[in-house]
Amino acid sequence: ERNEWKKKGATEVNLSDLESDMCCVVNEDDDDESGFSGSDDRLQRVYFYDCRCGDTFEIFEEELLESTSSERVWQCESCSLGIRIVVDVDIVR
Repeated sequence: ERNEWKKKGATEVNLSDLESDMCCVVNEDDDDESGFSGSDDRLQRVYFYDCRCGDTFEIFEEELLESTSSERVWQCESCSLGIRIVVDVDIVR
């Protein structure tokens, strides 16, 4: 089954089928939490997709905006599943 999956490639998932929410994105390199003002400049839309292994894909809107269609593939951090995002809706900055 695993070899068959590798032959077929990543699972296609439409962006419109993903759940999303506005989340506060914090850079892991920022040690100083006092710099967080609670303003909207750190808010970013994050898309979520449940993996078959029970983990969750988290895809930042910024990643989608910066990628081309051939680069829109994400690998699950807990298993071998890969998904390719098909942008079937407008992404507004």
